[in-house]
Order: sequence, then C-alpha cells, then structure tokens
Amino acid sequence: MKVWWMGLFIFTLVSCGDADKNTADPPARPTGPEQEAQAPYAFSTYQTFAVKIVWNHPPRSQSLDNSAEVYFVDKNNQNLVDSRLLRFHLYMASMGHPSIKEEDMVFNQVARGHWTVSRIFFSMGGSAGSWVVDLEAEVEGQQDKVRVSIPHEVE
Repeated sequence: MKVWWMGLFIFTLVSCGDADKNTADPPARPTGPEQEAQAPYAFSTYQTFAVKIVWNHPPRSQSLDNSAEVYFVDKNNQNLVDSRLLRFHLYMASMGHPSIKEEDMVFNQVARGHWTVSRIFFSMGGSAGSWVVDLEAEVEGQQDKVRVSIPHEVE
C-alpha cells in the first residue's frame, strides 16, 4: 500500500509541476493595498466601530517611510463614521515588545472615517502576523480600542 501511495504522490507532483501542459494562466490575485482593501474589518473591544488598516507599501524596519490608511466604519461595517484617531501603537506580539519612535508618527484626517498615518517606525523585521497595531480612537463620541494584525512580513 505504501508503494502505491508514493507512486501516486510522485505522479501528482510531476503532473502539477509540468509547466508545458498548463495552457491557462492562473487568475490574477490582488496584492498589497488591493488585497488589503478586500480584507475584513477588525471590531473594537466594545463593538462600537470596525477598522481596517491598508499599508501604502510593504512595511520595512528601521525606516520612517512607512505609512498606512486607516478606515473607520460603523458597527454594521457599512458606513464610514466620524472618528478621531488617538493612538497607533506598534507592538511585536511574537517578541513581547513595542516599537520605538511612536512620537514621530503623524496623523492626518483625509475624510470622514479615513485617516493617514505616516512616519511609522518598525524597530525590527518580522514575519507576517508578528507585528500588531493597537489602535485607540474616538468614534461618534465613544472611545474604544482594537488590535489589528499586520498581514505583511516586515523586512
């Protein structure tokens, strides 16, 4: 039984890896901001709002050139809501420490429910999911917080 299984396994690898036999191109998959734009929103602790962070380019450590768009929607995840971004705190959950230079970040409100955060500094690299953002905001008069995982590797 093991010999037959290994033979089938090897056959499967050869047939999947043979590029000449594949005539159709795989469908294009969104990357970067396009991929994140399709990602679900994260809900705040008390479910008063939901938030999505879209990185303008893949994050890099030891650089103040990182920036992101932050979108706030109502608890039904439908409409952008009045918001005031209070804190954007980077935390490397896998190592148990925050980043540094948080005071260098710049928050700019672009429109109702849309903020840009620039001069974001990662103190070190890490794999996808090893960094998180602990975000605090006031949305329609209520203060709340949310933790959002960064789905990118930080170089």
